[in-house]
Amino acid sequence: MKIAVIALLMVTTLLTACKSLDGTYSPACMAYAGDSIELAVGHYTWDKFTDQVMLGADGKVKDQFPGYPARGSYSVDGETLILTSDAGDRFAEFHLRHDGERLYLMTGEQHAAWQASGSYPNCVLVRGGHDGSQ
Repeated sequence: MKIAVIALLMVTTLLTACKSLDGTYSPACMAYAGDSIELAVGHYTWDKFTDQVMLGADGKVKDQFPGYPARGSYSVDGETLILTSDAGDRFAEFHLRHDGERLYLMTGEQHAAWQASGSYPNCVLVRGGHDGSQ
């Protein structure tokens, strides 16, 4: 009985931890190109966007981001968000930073810049995006 209760508490804690990350992360600035990552119930959808339209040699609109939107599952190891593809391959990693009400996702390069300067890099991904809604 005790093992079942402990197991239930562990699963509940894990689901609560994942849920607390749920939301759409987009640039913290007005951006004409960039990334948008949606986290929901242990899964992610990562899309790329741009306002630039490119035409191929045939005159048709060219897909500038083949393979996107990317989808899979996510997990958290400490302060690292790990994105895994549907095929089970590690797709990407982001550093998590919780700052009061805001939750940020930073690449390794952005995280290093933040550690060096103490300021968030321009257009870092934030839950709710540049308008601040969460």
